[in-house]
Amino acid sequence: MNSRKWLIFLSAVVLILVSGIMTQLVYDAPFMNQFSMLKAYFVAQTDFFAKSISAGYFQWDEMHDAIVNNDFDFIDEQIKDIKKNYPKIEDIKIIESVPPKTLYEISNNGMMMVIRFKILDNSAIKYVPDKIAIVEIPAQSFLSLVPNTPIRLSEDGKPFVYNLKYKRLFSFNNLAVPLFFFVTIVMVLLLILFFSEKHRVNIEKHVSESLESQRKSLQAINEFTQAVLKNILQPSYQYMIEKAVEIVPGAQGGSVLIREGNYFMFSGCVDYNFEQLSKIRLRPNELVQGTQGEIKEIEALGEFDRETFGETENLDILTKYGRIDEIKSTLSIPVIVNNEIVAFLNLDNFEKEDAFTEDSKKIATVFANQLGVLFERIALERELEQQKEQFQYLSTHDSLTGLPNRRLLEIESEKLMALAKRDGKNICCMFLDLKKFKVINLLSPLTRLDNIS
Repeated sequence: MNSRKWLIFLSAVVLILVSGIMTQLVYDAPFMNQFSMLKAYFVAQTDFFAKSISAGYFQWDEMHDAIVNNDFDFIDEQIKDIKKNYPKIEDIKIIESVPPKTLYEISNNGMMMVIRFKILDNSAIKYVPDKIAIVEIPAQSFLSLVPNTPIRLSEDGKPFVYNLKYKRLFSFNNLAVPLFFFVTIVMVLLLILFFSEKHRVNIEKHVSESLESQRKSLQAINEFTQAVLKNILQPSYQYMIEKAVEIVPGAQGGSVLIREGNYFMFSGCVDYNFEQLSKIRLRPNELVQGTQGEIKEIEALGEFDRETFGETENLDILTKYGRIDEIKSTLSIPVIVNNEIVAFLNLDNFEKEDAFTEDSKKIATVFANQLGVLFERIALERELEQQKEQFQYLSTHDSLTGLPNRRLLEIESEKLMALAKRDGKNICCMFLDLKKFKVINLLSPLTRLDNIS
């Protein structure tokens, strides 16, 4: 009997050891798979971050010229703008150094990621030969979007990427509790291991799907941004909402509200009747999402609209063509430019009230922030282009009469003479003597002056 008890004890010890080894192997296998994805995700996230800043600020004629000409006011303004749009950045500076061979160069200094940017013009060919931009950002910030991260970056530990190091985060309950129950009864331990493994698989699946979803979303946002910045496509509100519905998980339809003076109007939609919705003008106090500038998840949209509009034409249109009674959940994201809400992206789901996860909100926020940066950049470029056209006009026309001046005459004369020489034709030049024209201009009324000229 004693020998049997001894055998049972030894068997229990062996089972505990085997269970411990198997549990450790099972515990490590998903980690290694997840760890590989985390490394790829970290590299992709860092590269996307660098591409966004390079394309948005350091492939730009105005920034290139400002650095060449030491326009510190403009440079400081852009640095503040970068920090506003990318708040996790700790330091940005322009220094004298040999530029990297590529658009940017990524490295690290301890726990900080250091990105060295080449400063180019719009063509991405001409660059500043003796200065670079350096951006420093905490390395851990690139992992902050990933839920249930099994590692943390550390000064010492095992190699990660970019010469960074990491330490693994262990959960005592996941490993010790199954072993404890196995000692009590083998069957209970097996059940615990089974459900624990099932739970772990679900977490791994969730993390994998989250990483893949974020990777695809970041790639789509990057492609959209690059296309707009390179003038491959002209951004429209309809395209913007279509892209948002495509990118954000859980979105099945949507609309975009644009501020026009004191009202908000529908300027694009997916799965709704735009012709009818475009008739509606909403005051700020009639917006269910409010105007606080925060991303909001909205339920019972139909009830709010009925209380707000009562028996009006707006409610009739929203019910028939806006499908407000069919919408289960809405994710409303503000697009902010210069601290002012210029638009709302409203993403709708018709099936579930909890359709939008934290991943959905993070991706939607990134997309809206990128849109804000894009429209701010586009508005600035349009303003600069208008100023350029105005300067060009003033340099070739008389400020008093608006007539072409001598400079324009010389430019056009050279063109005409070259054209005539090439085609073997003659040129006729008429000269109007404006001598003493100032006297006529001062003495004559405008109507008579018009007749004289």
